Amino acid sequence: HILFSKFSANIYESEQLANRLIEKLCIINEKNNFNSTPLHYAAKKSERQAIAFANHYNSLGRRNKFHFSDKGWKYEWTVLHFAVNSSDYDTIREVLKSDCNMMASDTYGRTAKNMATHNQTAYKMISRSQKSFIRKKFLKA
Repeated sequence: HILFSKFSANIYESEQLANRLIEKLCIINEKNNFNSTPLHYAAKKSERQAIAFANHYNSLGRRNKFHFSDKGWKYEWTVLHFAVNSSDYDTIREVLKSDCNMMASDTYGRTAKNMATHNQTAYKMISRSQKSFIRKKFLKA
């Protein structure tokens, strides 16, 4: 959890340490006492490089993957909810590259897109990703 919240302090060493922890079979989606995963902390702290690391790791096709759609914290936010709340566009963009569930809602029924209504750029980013997802999944010719 701490590693992902301070990932950009030294990206190379953070990646090396993360890889060693994964090799030692640490539970990469383990929730702490605040019901949050390392990815939640990365998005909350705008640690885009940690999110990029998780995306790359997931792309390697390994069985143990980072779960971008896990809900956490007291409001049951996903990684995308945390990214939108941070208002960091690079972090939001990186999360949207993952397999996150863009339609997941929190305890109040709000999706990340609903939360972004005050932030036009974030709202448009999520809208474009949703449209692209629909085209790719459902409108294949």
